[in-house]
Amino acid sequence: EKNLNGRDITALIDAAEMTAPEKIVAMKVLINLNTAACFCQPTLHSWILLKMTNLSLRYGHVPESSVGYAGYGKVLAEQGNGRTGYAFGLLGLELSEKFGYLSYRCQVCFFIGAFLNHWVKHIKWAESVSMEGYKSGSESGDHDTGYILAFNKSVNALFQGKNLGRMLADLKNFSQLTGLTKNQLAHDIISCCEIIVSDFIGITPQWADSDAIGFEIDESLKETNESFQRSAYLSACHSHKSFTALCFYHIFRAQILYLYGNSARAYKHID
Repeated sequence: EKNLNGRDITALIDAAEMTAPEKIVAMKVLINLNTAACFCQPTLHSWILLKMTNLSLRYGHVPESSVGYAGYGKVLAEQGNGRTGYAFGLLGLELSEKFGYLSYRCQVCFFIGAFLNHWVKHIKWAESVSMEGYKSGSESGDHDTGYILAFNKSVNALFQGKNLGRMLADLKNFSQLTGLTKNQLAHDIISCCEIIVSDFIGITPQWADSDAIGFEIDESLKETNESFQRSAYLSACHSHKSFTALCFYHIFRAQILYLYGNSARAYKHID
């Protein structure tokens, strides 16, 4: 707040560019550290984003500032200040457009779609942001973040109650792409969604009817147990240390079991 110095967040887009060479280098170092810290060191991750924001507020903007602002918005939202966090996210998005860095735009869209949008807008608005980020990631070569955004799009579609058949087809395409690029975490997370959507189709037999869901489904997709061996999937995630994927799996699995009246088994997944 001290470095913001009473300025309106939307007005920061017109701030001068950073000129101090050592600060410019510091921002580049910090954004590289941030990628590594995002999943394994949450406290360090938050500190990096705060540091990037303070450097930007004090010394001006560089392309990396867009990610710093959007990430700082995530930190604010986690502390209960979602609206201000969302404003910083939009600032980051506008700044990424100004500098024209598609890779950073992809990361900014990740923060907005996954952590900020739902504090202010209906979840459906996150879908367009996620797809925008996915396209930016594909064009810039940032496939790691891009495929996580593909996962965000799929989860949003699930929460909105969209067509399960189309969702499953999209997931299978994303899964094949992540397998080819050897993005293990994204592949494990998208595979998790694939399993969960198949569960919805498989647990309720009438949902597997093409007429009921309005989309033609491959017969093999209806055989959930044969298509996806849970124990093999879970063992693979443990061996890959894909703990984010495991967390999503157990949360979604618990929700499905609860919906179908099996509270005891649902609790085991939560536990």
